[in-house]
Amino acid sequence: MRAFLRTIILLALLLLLLVTFHQPLLTAAARFLIVQDPLEKVDVIVVLSGGRRDERVRQAADLYKEGYAPLVLLSGGEEMMGISIPELLRRQARAHGIPAAALLFEPGSTSTGEQARNLRPILEGRGVRRALVVTSSYHTRRTRYLFRKTFAGSPVEIRVYPVQNDIFSPLAWWTREQDTESVILEYIKLALALVR
Repeated sequence: MRAFLRTIILLALLLLLLVTFHQPLLTAAARFLIVQDPLEKVDVIVVLSGGRRDERVRQAADLYKEGYAPLVLLSGGEEMMGISIPELLRRQARAHGIPAAALLFEPGSTSTGEQARNLRPILEGRGVRRALVVTSSYHTRRTRYLFRKTFAGSPVEIRVYPVQNDIFSPLAWWTREQDTESVILEYIKLALALVR
């Protein structure tokens, strides 16, 4: 009976702590997903398909215009709303001021891990030494893990940069359905990436 009472008291204290500190704990959980490597000039900016709108391409265009890289590689395949993802990314890039001559494509991948695997021979074949991968903020930790794992032993140094004006926010993410879905799915995908 004494052990049962101790367990009940411990669970009650744990519940009290969770209720009291849920906001900072949940905010920290989302912030953990966000990483950013130092921003320096690179040989190519890599844009991963996905995200909610064109925020990834827009961020890459800003970095391109600021002179961080002479080339932008758009990565991702399949279709969305009857248009191929590579074509959609190309249109977005052109609309944001990236000239056609500065664009490269990797149209065959449908996941972050596949993008890393498909991009390694492309980047190595072009003699790239440093690449900056641009993606949504909540997607950066898994992206960095998968790319650095895939590029281990490669002469290509991978850096990851989050979209700066992302519509995702780690503050009160649990109150917004889309952000809640993003965080939960990202943790599931990160766990799967770590065990593979």
